[in-house]
Amino acid sequence: MAITLDGTNGMTNASWTTAGRPASPSTGQFGYNTSLNLLEIWNGSAWVAVGDQTASYSLEYIVVGGGGGGGYDVGGGGGAGGFLAGSVSATPASTYTVTIGAGGAGAVTSNGTGGSGVNSSLGSVAVATGGGGAGSWKGVSALSGGSGGGGGGIDTGGAGSGGSGTAGQGFAGANGTSGGFSGGNGIGGGGGGASAAGSAQNGGNGTSAYSTWGAATSTGQNVGGTRYYAGGGATSDDSGASAGTAGYGGGGATNTAGTANTGGGGGGNGVGGQFGGAGGSGLVIVRYLGSTRGSGGTIVSSGGYTYHTFTSSGTYTA
Repeated sequence: MAITLDGTNGMTNASWTTAGRPASPSTGQFGYNTSLNLLEIWNGSAWVAVGDQTASYSLEYIVVGGGGGGGYDVGGGGGAGGFLAGSVSATPASTYTVTIGAGGAGAVTSNGTGGSGVNSSLGSVAVATGGGGAGSWKGVSALSGGSGGGGGGIDTGGAGSGGSGTAGQGFAGANGTSGGFSGGNGIGGGGGGASAAGSAQNGGNGTSAYSTWGAATSTGQNVGGTRYYAGGGATSDDSGASAGTAGYGGGGATNTAGTANTGGGGGGNGVGGQFGGAGGSGLVIVRYLGSTRGSGGTIVSSGGYTYHTFTSSGTYTA
């Protein structure tokens, strides 16, 4: 980390890699980061780039829509919010409006549905569709969304159908007569469908592919050290004796709300005369290699990346 001062050739700053940064830097200490190819300075709490960094950089993101609400009175589970991931080339000083979608309300009538979740977005780059609201008693069908809600239970009116999911964002919900699991497979989980006694309905598991992001930002549902997003809501049978399992990723169990900022679907209510659970709100996280260069959200550094986490609407400035 030597500094060279030459009257003819100028000054050569100390240099280091990201992994080899000074262990106990002083405020104002600066040097050239050979991993990032930029001059950086310690501002007292983080390494930040020095000067006009005009080159665009790769901004990775995950965007999770709000989860759908659960059904009423032998109702299905709400569908998880849609899940999107990707990257965009960000130009310094450009801005991205971040919108965090709310979860849908639980159903309150036997012939209605849970409310669908609200879309979450990172500017025009990515829009994750809110999860579908679940169907209720009397065979009410669920709504479509990022992931579909579960269909309502059996009655003289028939069994409700599960809502469809959005391609690349989530899965369909289970039908009212469908036993077992719906959704999963790496993106948003569909809601469980309601059924007659003895056949509880599980929510679909969401994605665990971004567990590293969850660990760095303390977001998602932690299941044995693995973090999940966008799980579908579950429901019980019509007696309440057999309860389904909520989908990993914030899905709600019977009559339970989805977890906030996971996009989890709300739990349906298998027992007569009770409301469904609300869906969980959505989430946006962006990250990039190196020290802090953007602003907005809650900022943490981990594993050579800087993460910006948005649990409420705001603006990311590159």
